[in-house]
Amino acid sequence: MSDESQQVGSSLLAIEANVIIAGLQGVALVWIICTLLTTQQIYLPSDFGLDWSGGEYAIYGIYAVLAVVMVGFAVEGLAGFIEEKFVSHWKCYIDTKAPENSKQYIWKSDQTHKDFSRRRLRILVARNTAFLFVLLSICLTIIFVTKYRFIEVLVVLLGGAFFSVLFTYLWIDARKGLRDDILIAMKIEW
Repeated sequence: MSDESQQVGSSLLAIEANVIIAGLQGVALVWIICTLLTTQQIYLPSDFGLDWSGGEYAIYGIYAVLAVVMVGFAVEGLAGFIEEKFVSHWKCYIDTKAPENSKQYIWKSDQTHKDFSRRRLRILVARNTAFLFVLLSICLTIIFVTKYRFIEVLVVLLGGAFFSVLFTYLWIDARKGLRDDILIAMKIEW
């Protein structure tokens, strides 16, 4: 493998997994909403890409990855904004900003670093998923109310509330776990 290809590979690894996950979830959300608004399934045509060359596949593949990443950044940004402006004022919200003297402990061992990274990923994915379920519930409720489909409105409100609360609980619980890990790491003598 050449140095150039290794640089490209390491550049792609710099994109965080939570951005990719948020992008895929965001694309799925848009797909669901567009399908319900147009009242037809949105599929690619059966002959889509049949006459493409390898280079065209590569170009469109790059476009697809960039689209997922851009949607992921949009979801991350909106969810972060909602967290900062609204959710951080809830009584159950747990602040996980580590004190300066505790940050050194995160890097003391590979295992500690992996544990903190895993918890951070869990926090961000749960936050983004909760945000997208709230957004999906709002959009579906508006769509079904305008179409006078009130049983679907009830199902969407109950299902949306259930999944939004579930992922909000997972998010808050993950924040609590991270805060507890930070406090424990500060007490351990390295």
